[in-house]
Amino acid sequence: MSRLRRGEGGAVAVVVAAFSLTLFGFAAIIVDLGVARVARTDAQTAADAASLAGAGALYKEPSLVAREDDAVDAVKHIAFENYLSATYDDEGDADAAWAACPALPLTHPKSSWVKADTGNSECIRVGPGTPPSQLWVRMPSRRVGVFFGGIFGYSGMDVTATSTAEARESSVQACSLCVADFLDVDGSVRVEGDGSVIADDAKVGSGSVVGVVGRGSIGFARNPDPRGGVRYSEEPVVPLAPSDPFLGVAMPGGLPNNDLNDSTCAGGSLATDEAFRDLTVTGACNLPSDGMLVVTGTLLVKSGASLNGSSASVFLTCRNKGKKGKAELCASGGRDGGSLRVEEGGSANLAGSSSRTGVNQFALLSDSNNTSKMKVEGLVNVTNASVYARNAEVSISGGAADVRVIDGLVSVEELTLEDDAGIYVSRSGLSSQPGPPRVALLE
Repeated sequence: MSRLRRGEGGAVAVVVAAFSLTLFGFAAIIVDLGVARVARTDAQTAADAASLAGAGALYKEPSLVAREDDAVDAVKHIAFENYLSATYDDEGDADAAWAACPALPLTHPKSSWVKADTGNSECIRVGPGTPPSQLWVRMPSRRVGVFFGGIFGYSGMDVTATSTAEARESSVQACSLCVADFLDVDGSVRVEGDGSVIADDAKVGSGSVVGVVGRGSIGFARNPDPRGGVRYSEEPVVPLAPSDPFLGVAMPGGLPNNDLNDSTCAGGSLATDEAFRDLTVTGACNLPSDGMLVVTGTLLVKSGASLNGSSASVFLTCRNKGKKGKAELCASGGRDGGSLRVEEGGSANLAGSSSRTGVNQFALLSDSNNTSKMKVEGLVNVTNASVYARNAEVSISGGAADVRVIDGLVSVEELTLEDDAGIYVSRSGLSSQPGPPRVALLE
């Protein structure tokens, strides 16, 4: 009996050993397959990121060749950062992997797509169309080694992934507040109606507000300086370059030909058949209907005073170099000319007409080559007309400072709001303009 039991124990030991070896083999394969699965997921994530970056780069240059070269550079950079850096020391070394991509079979759905890489890599192709909007990426194969499977003759697997992305056209509403250069906000910017707030660059201070109500957007040509506590009504669109809604509008001709003098208006009507060097407003002064006030020096509206006009405008321009000087348009290239300052407690109230066109659509107009600043510490109210200072800064400063433009546009070179100042622009009936491409994965 004891011999029988010893024999059975030996048989059980053999069975257990064999079963354990089998379990170990399965466990080894599962571990190795898990490692391969993680590598496959990493490859797919990298392929998706690379195709999105490449598709976005297709629109960055006007030349088709440059556009495709940019796309290839973007694909290779993202692929290296997210995947190939585990195998290669730098992007230059990784080029060999792209060059070794195998040719696509004719039955492959992307075989008719054009190779985007000037090195003729089979792994980066752009879709049909001029310019192309779709881009396909196949990650170069990367060998995933094994931990245990080699014991059983399993040497690992080659991992790759493919991804297709598309850059789609988009549009945004044209700007009603257009800042050609820099928007610096310590206060409140609010736009309503069909217009957008669009600036080349921006710095928005903590606690400040930039908001749009209606169909418009907030857009910058480059990412704005990040500040804590900034409140945007929506995520800014980047990159989005500001346009000039008044491009091509000629500056006023037939300026008054009088010798320039300084003057003070304590109240009543202001003559617009002559130009002024410095003009100081100390009372309630009114511009005649359809009149244009021409100032080549400083137009100062004192505290407690107001400058008022219906279907009238203010033109800030330059003067010639005569003994007393006469008003003339500013020379090309930029020159200091007339400037505006509205003191705290003072106001400028100008109304236009919805039927006004050309130069007559402006309530406040700075010569397109005038570089002198407009400074507002009080109130500026503009209705049915626009504000244009495309080569000058407009500074709105102080908690009592507020600029309101109703049914008009504001187009300036720089706009600075300081000490909780505010600007409000409302305009309807604006059309859209092209926006940055939107990229999305297709497969």
